[in-house]
Formats: sequence, structure tokens, C-alpha cells
Amino acid sequence: RLHDAAFDRELISFDDNLKLLLSPRLKAELPLKAIADNFGAYAGEPLHLPDDATLPDLGFLAEHRAKLIREA
Repeated sequence: RLHDAAFDRELISFDDNLKLLLSPRLKAELPLKAIADNFGAYAGEPLHLPDDATLPDLGFLAEHRAKLIREA
């Protein structure tokens, strides 16, 4: 739920290899333990999907990343 909300608010996104990206806004708050533990610890790590999962649309992720970067 936490990560889903962060994605919806463009605080996190994923690259084309489905590795977690943190927004500059979120990175600015990383000294806060909760943010470091829940997001910072996973930055650059790939998303783990079940074998039968439908992969996210890479075009959608590219648009989402652009919004994350634009708000920097």
C-alpha cells in the first residue's frame, strides 16, 4: 500500500529493467529513518513479479518517469 501510494504520487518509479527509482523529492527526505528503510533500502533493486504476471507497459513507465524527473 505504501509503495503503491508513492508510485501514484510520483515519488517512486521504475526504469526499463523494472529497477526502483526514487524521486528527488523523496531523496531529499532520506535521512528520515522511515523513508530510508522503506524506499532507500530498495533503490536500484528490481521489482519482483510472479512468473504469471503481466509486465508493465514500458511506454507508461517512461511517461511516469518523466513526471518524476520534471518535478525535481
